[in-house]
Amino acid sequence: SASSYDPFHRIEKAAIEDDGSFSGRTNHFPDLDRFVLKASLMEHIRFLQTIYPKDFRFTPREWSLPRETEIFKQDFKQGSTYILKPSSGSQGMGISVVQSWEAV
Repeated sequence: SASSYDPFHRIEKAAIEDDGSFSGRTNHFPDLDRFVLKASLMEHIRFLQTIYPKDFRFTPREWSLPRETEIFKQDFKQGSTYILKPSSGSQGMGISVVQSWEAV
């Protein structure tokens, strides 16, 4: 029922495994990775841009490689700066800044 709804129950339950052991996930909301991982966040922002184009102009253009390599090649401007971020990287690991197609 609505009166017994406890939004934090799911967090606490996620921290304690079925065998009673602690999983260490007390600070994670279920399914939050859909919004914090770079690739899925990009997809969500693109979707919102189709619905609210004026409100979601704050992000730079992005491409998902290798899936959108051909589109990226067409849009690429030699001498412009591009930031390449691996979808599985974190804390700056694997990020590179390029200005030529050869560096991609």
